[in-house]
Amino acid sequence: MVAGNVDIADVDDLIDAFADRFRKRLRAIAREVYGQEALARRGWLDQSESDLKPRKHIEAVRRRMAEGLPGAKQDGRRYLLSPEAISEELGKKHPMKKTQADGESDPVAELDKALARVGR
Repeated sequence: MVAGNVDIADVDDLIDAFADRFRKRLRAIAREVYGQEALARRGWLDQSESDLKPRKHIEAVRRRMAEGLPGAKQDGRRYLLSPEAISEELGKKHPMKKTQADGESDPVAELDKALARVGR
């Protein structure tokens, strides 16, 4: 059947093709959502949900995986830590950079003092 310049059979084929693609896309979304919900139910948190900042979270996942420590895995672009691993990471004391307030002296001031002692 032809309506104007459009063949109805062609339209039916387009609708069927669209429905197939739409069904495949819905299945992919359902798998992704179900997978994320399943991880959340098990307590895994990614870098966007973590109490660590995203960069620190990703660094912790990579380090824990490299060291073979439990509680870390990667799923595509998602870097996942268990709540226990996040607690461990938050409890770690990270060394701070030394500053003059930490007792490090100013090299210029030290040189001035040394020159003053020798009378220059």
